Amino acid sequence: MKKLLSILCMLFVVVILLLGAAVAFSPFFLNKYKDQILARAGEAVNRSIRLGDIRLTIFTGLGVRLKDVSVSNAPGFRSEPMLTMESLDVKIKLLPLLAKQLQADRIIFQTPTILIEKNKAGLYNFDDLIGAQQASGSADAAEKQEPHAPASADDLLAGFFVSQLEISDGVIRYYDAQTAYLEKGLHIQELDFSVQELSLERPMPFSLRFSIDHYADDLQLTGTLGPVGTEITVDIVPLDVRVMIPKLALKPLMGFVEEPVYIIEDGALTINTNISGDPTAGLTIAGDVAIHKLTLRDPEDNTIFTQGFSLDSTNNISVSLTRQKIVINNIDLAVNRARVTLSGNVDTFMDEPSFSISYSSTAIPLQGWDRILPMLEGITMDGSIKALGSVSGSFETKITAVCDISSPNFIMQLEDDQIASLQEDQGLTDVLAADALAADRGAALPPTSKPLLPENLFVKGAVTIDKGLVNQVPFSELKTDYTTVGNRVTVTNFSVKGFGKNGFAVGTFSADLASDPLAYRGQLKATRIDLAAVQKLVAPTQGLVEGECKTAFRFSGAGFELEDLEKHLKGRGNFKVNNGLINNVNLKEEILSVLAAKYGIPLAALSQMAGIDIIESEQTSFEEFYGVFKVADGSILVQDSTITSQDHGFSASGTVGFNQQMDMRARMILKKVTDAPKKKITYYLIDEKNRKYIPFRLRGSVAKPEVMVDVKALIKGQAGQVLEGEKKKLKEKLGPAGEEILKPLEDIFKF
Repeated sequence: MKKLLSILCMLFVVVILLLGAAVAFSPFFLNKYKDQILARAGEAVNRSIRLGDIRLTIFTGLGVRLKDVSVSNAPGFRSEPMLTMESLDVKIKLLPLLAKQLQADRIIFQTPTILIEKNKAGLYNFDDLIGAQQASGSADAAEKQEPHAPASADDLLAGFFVSQLEISDGVIRYYDAQTAYLEKGLHIQELDFSVQELSLERPMPFSLRFSIDHYADDLQLTGTLGPVGTEITVDIVPLDVRVMIPKLALKPLMGFVEEPVYIIEDGALTINTNISGDPTAGLTIAGDVAIHKLTLRDPEDNTIFTQGFSLDSTNNISVSLTRQKIVINNIDLAVNRARVTLSGNVDTFMDEPSFSISYSSTAIPLQGWDRILPMLEGITMDGSIKALGSVSGSFETKITAVCDISSPNFIMQLEDDQIASLQEDQGLTDVLAADALAADRGAALPPTSKPLLPENLFVKGAVTIDKGLVNQVPFSELKTDYTTVGNRVTVTNFSVKGFGKNGFAVGTFSADLASDPLAYRGQLKATRIDLAAVQKLVAPTQGLVEGECKTAFRFSGAGFELEDLEKHLKGRGNFKVNNGLINNVNLKEEILSVLAAKYGIPLAALSQMAGIDIIESEQTSFEEFYGVFKVADGSILVQDSTITSQDHGFSASGTVGFNQQMDMRARMILKKVTDAPKKKITYYLIDEKNRKYIPFRLRGSVAKPEVMVDVKALIKGQAGQVLEGEKKKLKEKLGPAGEEILKPLEDIFKF
């Protein structure tokens, strides 16, 4: 900035010298000696200066008009001129000039075009104007040829004054060879500038208006600047400026971003703010900034990240260059009826910035976010949340963030098609995956990918929800603490009431966000949970098992796609369900129907012999259902599960796959057994607890399993009972020696 001001002042000096000396001569004399005058002026700025015509003006004020002005560019840069303009009008005050003071009534630049370039070596095309090394010269050449030192203008600048200066329809073109997105250039166009009482020794009222590559309807700056001082020390120049940007299109600015995180598809920026003070003592920035209807697209998968996003911001910030300190007195953000307030400071922002910023929000309404964030499509939310916390540290060392989130009422509803898609993708493991959203690295970890969060980021906080409703399932008193260390997230002290009248769950979870797929670990304990309520969260239809559940489950895994779950998910736990139902199958009816057909006995008679009442339905009711299970290799291994009811029970072991296929070996345990009046049928077996049972298998789809009585085991058991009876008779006949005599036979007949 200081270099640019110096250049402009030097150009003013040259122009005023030229015109001040010329007004005493006739236009004929000026044009006759134009080349010599331009040559002397060119020497002052190390440039070739061309001029189309010089005219003396008298009736509109004593002065001179220059037409078709051109100043050449530095060697080694573009061939176009560094400065061109259609005309330059200067009205001179003669009396101050006699006293060696440069004063003018008006200076008007008509359609000027300024070219600013930076080459790959970091040199500008105006460096030689202020005594710097030639951009095109090498270091050796610079030693042999000293750069031309420009003439000092301090004495002339001391009395420099212009009553009015105007620039009309100007253009500034900037090219930077060191920055890829600026190689093609940034163009400031339609530039109109007006300053009253232009002086280096007093404040100057000014107005500035321009557009950037025609993408802004109107950028305006008005206010006062200065005094600048003859040494042009920008750091201490006082200013009082109002910045107004009614509408700046954001999409075209993507051309200046090399590797965007998101692509701007639409949106506009408006600014209405005041800047006052000076950079050294401190600048105060106060006003409003707004973003309108911002739409962002993810460049990787081409999906829309946010659509129609709008933000209003009221800011009050102090900036000090001397102390390298930014003080955020207040920033008030408003987004979709949400308001967030920030305050704090940023230190040493030009070297290694450190910061300490606190924030808080009012109650943020949750309704309507699905319209702004397409990723939430199909998720209807209501209620509100509050956020409170701080961010402190340094990007170079460590960043610590605290964020406490609370909600008096949280409501979320998933649409049926979205729930169905979850069910189709993850099948039986939906509940496990939903409970494991934050978990730890388990066994057989997958390879790591690019971390999502900086490794020096540490986040902690708490989440509390007084009451809520998810898919019409109420819960209350949800509480949890969470921490992140880099990409490792840990959730502790998780507890929630609900999912049943007296349901309660606690747990801990952790995850490694840097792994691909995401690795996790956790444990969950729950009591008196209504399974029907839980299954409403993940399935639009009735679940396989209903009842009040108590469970404890430890798990670890990586990823939530079916393939990842089959490969990585492992765990073990136990469960107990009271007063429940198994849907889609009536085990009593299915088993007895097979036996009735096998033995040619009417089903009613067989059910009477078994002591079981059969009710026509597609459900199996029970009093208790309990057991232990393991999760590994894409299936749930159920061990020693037992189902009890008033007149019968079941025991089962086997596997239920993530692909919803099952293979279970089971027993139907009979409590009240009678024989047929005229026919003795020993269709049952005796188990290790001397209970009578019928062996059967469950195979096929979980939604509609196939029930098969294990006839082979039944016949083997019947034969065993016959042999057992004969064994007893033989022992009675053989006496004390019977044991030794029968031992070989036991091995043969498996007594």
